[in-house]
Amino acid sequence: MLYGPVLSVTEPLRVTIHGTCLNAGKITASAGASAYWGPKSRLNRMGRVFGKQTGPRAELLAMILALEAAPIFESISVSTRSEYVIRSTVYYAAINEACGWRCTNGDLLKNLIALIKCRTAPVHFIHIKKDAASKNGHLVTAKQGAS
Repeated sequence: MLYGPVLSVTEPLRVTIHGTCLNAGKITASAGASAYWGPKSRLNRMGRVFGKQTGPRAELLAMILALEAAPIFESISVSTRSEYVIRSTVYYAAINEACGWRCTNGDLLKNLIALIKCRTAPVHFIHIKKDAASKNGHLVTAKQGAS
């Protein structure tokens, strides 16, 4: 079992994560991420991606920011447009760990999985379609993080 047992289940805290890369594929690319818990929430986070500036790295950083902010003993429900984050966490993490994280974005994936392993409460993912995504908080803060 990669993640370990669930020791506490609560009403989930809800967070929306988003990562973005401005000028993707260009030398001037800059990527940022956000974890948006709600208006003026003390848990809101944003940040600039280190290393290679790509959208997938930004999405992984957004998940890391959410996990760093969330109390480990409370369930969280993560809404994201990123199938990459969901698949990397739910389906491919065990394989990537067994390979020593020698995979694309292994540095971020290793950190993300370590944060989940520290939790005593579950993490649930909700995939939201791009056109259904809210155009407020999380998008704005991700773009600010990339600037």
